[in-house]
Amino acid sequence: MTIKNAIFSLTDYTLVCRLVEGAYPSYSAVIRTDSPNTLTIGRLDLYNSLRRVSVFANQASSLVKLTIAGNEITVSAQDLDFSISAYERLNCQYEGEDLELALSLLSLFEFLEVFQ
Repeated sequence: MTIKNAIFSLTDYTLVCRLVEGAYPSYSAVIRTDSPNTLTIGRLDLYNSLRRVSVFANQASSLVKLTIAGNEITVSAQDLDFSISAYERLNCQYEGEDLELALSLLSLFEFLEVFQ
């Protein structure tokens, strides 16, 4: 018999999870451990900026763009369908080459909520 679900019953809730089949990808082959880039920024500052800018992100993609240059990070989002966009600049401490990243808002929110 193969188990495909995990069920957690609590007082007010029941959580049903589907177990993922197959081999988990080797994240160590994708994520560098020796990155020369170091970014230090207030978690709440970044989280609040993402919250404000997220209103202007495309609902289908939910992407945000982070541009890191010098000691400044620019958080921006746009929805070309409605011709709206927003950006904010935050101070940070950054060592490394200038970067531009497009990331999922949901993933960033989840990441920032875990590290309190």
